[in-house]
Amino acid sequence: APGTRAHGSFGTGIRPPSGFELAFTDNPALQPERTRSFDAGLEQKLFHNLLLLDGTYFYNRYYNLIVTLGGSLATLSHYQSDNLANSRAQGAEFSASLRPARWLFVRGSYTLLETRILSLDGSGNLAPRYFQVGQPLTRRPENSGNLVATFTRGRVAADVTGYFRGRALFEEPYAGASNGLFWNPGYANFGINVNYTLARGLTVYGNLRNALNQHYEEVFGFPSPRLNFVAGVKWRIARQQ
Repeated sequence: APGTRAHGSFGTGIRPPSGFELAFTDNPALQPERTRSFDAGLEQKLFHNLLLLDGTYFYNRYYNLIVTLGGSLATLSHYQSDNLANSRAQGAEFSASLRPARWLFVRGSYTLLETRILSLDGSGNLAPRYFQVGQPLTRRPENSGNLVATFTRGRVAADVTGYFRGRALFEEPYAGASNGLFWNPGYANFGINVNYTLARGLTVYGNLRNALNQHYEEVFGFPSPRLNFVAGVKWRIARQQ
């Protein structure tokens, strides 16, 4: 249909064992970790291309993941570590872009993500140590989104940025998952950026960060800066074409 576009992709990838993983195992046949992923969606233009909507479904399957064995997991392999772990991530992403005027552009997106730890190969219902089958993956929020509004008028260029993230599961920051898993609360972060052109190639700017002065931890255990401001001058040298 006019203004409608279907899109999709499929891919595979590998992550070779790290030097640390090779050094602390007796497994001479440790293999790369692997992933398969695909996505499919629709894009629709409306109101003479002033509004662009997009919806995409995605699915990622991770397998051959390296896991350290011991305790009740020792019977799954003859080695200290092996490629036995599995997990998946799937969800949907929605975005909208609006340009009501030449000097104004607004874009927003929202992602709904569902992740799961799957059982180890050769086990009934066992997960890697410190985790459980069906548990969400760490550092991956179920809900997240962002908003950017850009204004350009004469010598002034400004944008308002916003990002929100729902709660996410994190490892204990000092000793890792062996010391427990904790829910990091969600947060919203807004910023304002202004640029003013004084002359050709010379611009002054100011960035207001964490404009709502929120207390949050982007990474669990490490508080992010409160309300702060950065200002400066940019001087660009370019040859005239």
